[in-house]
Amino acid sequence: MSYRIDFSTRKFGVNTLNRIGISLLISACGGEDAFVRQINDAVKNGIIDKRSADSCKAKVRTVSNMEYGGKYKTLKIQGVGYVPIEIGYGYNESPVEFRVWLAMIYRCYSTTDRLYRLYGDCEVCENWKYYDKFEEWYKKQVGYGLGYDIDKDLLGNGKYYSPETCCLLPHKLNSMIVSRESNDRELPTGVNKRGNRYYARACTGGDGRKSISLGAFDTPEEASNAYKAFRKKRIAETAQVYYDKGELDERAYNALINFNM
Repeated sequence: MSYRIDFSTRKFGVNTLNRIGISLLISACGGEDAFVRQINDAVKNGIIDKRSADSCKAKVRTVSNMEYGGKYKTLKIQGVGYVPIEIGYGYNESPVEFRVWLAMIYRCYSTTDRLYRLYGDCEVCENWKYYDKFEEWYKKQVGYGLGYDIDKDLLGNGKYYSPETCCLLPHKLNSMIVSRESNDRELPTGVNKRGNRYYARACTGGDGRKSISLGAFDTPEEASNAYKAFRKKRIAETAQVYYDKGELDERAYNALINFNM
């Protein structure tokens, strides 16, 4: 769904947008033609005058013929992230790629963010500290527009956000590669002890709500091996379904079918 510009608030300042801001808005609105149509609609509805519209459209044409480069005014987010100030996004009105980027910056660098305790030792690569660079990568990924999670664990070490270490994963798969089963601290994940026997149990989906018993074993190692084998098979089968539909990145697919606990 393309982002709709609200000219009535003068939020974007159609006469003051620089070329980086216009580039981002063109992208968010669905392309140059869609952006210009919104300008024309604003004139037709009496929101802006023709002179302002012509000025803005002239800048759109200029931007379309210019390569990226040069300095531009930015908002600095948490002292590390940069977004063109002219884009004027409010969080609720912004496209998903902006919300994903902003959440990534906050959970890694904001000490007041609720997820900072889990992500405070993580870093974002230098390029991705600039929103437009992240947006460019994000929109080219398999799974864009499908509501996928951005994952840094499968291809990386779990501590670094970058084009090389990240991919988009369906939430179901993303949840499956992270163990969520309750577990005695002295026993392997997925294993519980009752009496003298060790029982393996694993989730059957990515929501952590449904589970299945994998049997009783004499040793915790046997139970753990059964648990790991089940999860490995389940992850590979689910990855295959998404990949066959063309909805999973090849790098992610290869990592998932060879996933080790």
